[in-house]
Amino acid sequence: IASVPSVPLQCHYIGGRRPKLTPEQWAQAGCLIRAGVPRQQVAIIYDAGLSTLYRKFPVLG
Repeated sequence: IASVPSVPLQCHYIGGRRPKLTPEQWAQAGCLIRAGVPRQQVAIIYDAGLSTLYRKFPVLG
């Protein structure tokens, strides 16, 4: 039986679909939204769904 080389886990998820954006991109998107950039524009910039942005960064207040 051949041994399988140990490969470090490079993602922060197990199974399922690969995340659309990296954690750094999510942080940048959050900064843009907090700075007043419309979610529609952020969705276009990052090629993400508007509903995804509302789910990740809900409207507070």
